[in-house]
Amino acid sequence: MKGLNNPIGIKSSEPSQSPFIMNPYRYTVASSPNDFSDDFSSDNWTTYGTFNNIDSGVLNYNGKPMNNSTNICAIALADGTASDTSWVLRFTNIMDTMSYANPGGGWLFFGLSDNMSNLTSSTAQDSIGINQGAYVYSIDTSVVGTDGGGLPIGSGTNGLANPTAGTYYWDVKRASATSAELVDYTSDSFSSGTTYANTIASTIVNLDSVKVQTRNVTASANGSNDGKLDDLYFWDNVTSAP
Repeated sequence: MKGLNNPIGIKSSEPSQSPFIMNPYRYTVASSPNDFSDDFSSDNWTTYGTFNNIDSGVLNYNGKPMNNSTNICAIALADGTASDTSWVLRFTNIMDTMSYANPGGGWLFFGLSDNMSNLTSSTAQDSIGINQGAYVYSIDTSVVGTDGGGLPIGSGTNGLANPTAGTYYWDVKRASATSAELVDYTSDSFSSGTTYANTIASTIVNLDSVKVQTRNVTASANGSNDGKLDDLYFWDNVTSAP
């Protein structure tokens, strides 16, 4: 309601009180239409292939590629595209089996992309997220971004080096137009942790879906890189979780 004491019609955060607001800083802010959470109790995702799937209340992933098959789980954002400067993707990553071997190359991507179609990991796209790889001599989880290229391989310097099997609590953030971050929290309270940052191109734009994708390669890899995602949240237009 607009009025003398409320000239712009701000809605009170206390519906039982008068709509005339004497404190202009006390009001209800609507969340972004893109904000959502998923406990995977039902399957609302688009799936290609069999390596990544929703089942028994989790998103199962398998980063051990073979036969150049495409394996994707993806879900579109409700309001089109995410902010090009700030968002947070939070999830629990339960790494079941992590081991490297020769030949290596078993990796997958968790994050946001501008293309959730049935495409290979080498297909040009914009993306920001985590590369989790089991390589010849190491296991690596790096925060990465690609500007019109295939899903990137992690460098080993922007994330956890050689993580072991276990449960991890992560935020993936677009902290600015040119910065992406992985925050590895110490517990499910998401209160303290280690931040890994990477510089990305400001021209990575129009990200419209959350997806998990396994790398496409012709030969099979001997390393193991499989687990589950649970309790996923996405907040748009923020640099920290509300």
